[in-house]
Amino acid sequence: MQTPVAPPAIQDRRNPKKRPCTDVGSTSPEQADLDQRAAMLLDDDSLPINVRSVISLLMEDRKRMSAMLDNYREVHNEVKLLKSEIASLKCASLYQNPIQTSKTTAVPEPVNNNSSIESNHATGVRSFDEVERSRSIIVAGLPESSAEQASLRVYHDYNCIREIMDFLGIDCSIVAVYRLGRVANNRARLVKLVLPASVFVKMMLKHAPRLKFFKNHGIFLRASLPKSERDRLRAERVARCNAPSSSVAPPLIPSIAGPQAAESVCRRNSPIAVNDVSPNL
Repeated sequence: MQTPVAPPAIQDRRNPKKRPCTDVGSTSPEQADLDQRAAMLLDDDSLPINVRSVISLLMEDRKRMSAMLDNYREVHNEVKLLKSEIASLKCASLYQNPIQTSKTTAVPEPVNNNSSIESNHATGVRSFDEVERSRSIIVAGLPESSAEQASLRVYHDYNCIREIMDFLGIDCSIVAVYRLGRVANNRARLVKLVLPASVFVKMMLKHAPRLKFFKNHGIFLRASLPKSERDRLRAERVARCNAPSSSVAPPLIPSIAGPQAAESVCRRNSPIAVNDVSPNL
């Protein structure tokens, strides 16, 4: 069985001839002849005014297009020059530094993706914890509300912290205020205060000695410390307590900004235990 061949007209339709690309880098004589013929048509008074106005508008558009093509040719030539300069510079650098280029083109050693991802994740977590800790303050000695509703207890802590900040002249909003540790009937828990930026934390710790003139005595501030630092301070405190009685510790002020002294003040002068603090204070 033989398949009939399609007529030539259908074959031409399937494979149409492509128009030749216009070379924008050269000006053909046909274009110059077109300008002359358009000028002759514009000078012909026998043509209607509407036709001549349309021809004039088309010629103006053509002039603008030719100006754009001239700019394109200039940019095209500049790009050519820059490419040639870049190629020559690359050849010169390869000729001058063959050892360095061989090192850079060497195949990199395989890297364990899992270990790199875990290390990057750990670094990101540490940096986030440090940022959160830098804008946090631990408040000790703040009386705890005995209200039954949790919202009333939170409202009480917020108002107390707001009064302390107003007394110290801290002009910022409170991000978060919450108690640390489990509820105990015989003692008040520590309060963690989170501020918008670390600059307000530094300002609040700097003005902390003014709390000895506050209406409620026995309130102490210290910076939020990592668990390793708290363990170290706790070990030093235990060592001082186990030392001979002849070594007398110097007197302490009620509100200080240093983390080590504030830890000792909170331990000795308030009934709040530091063991109930979470590991990210």
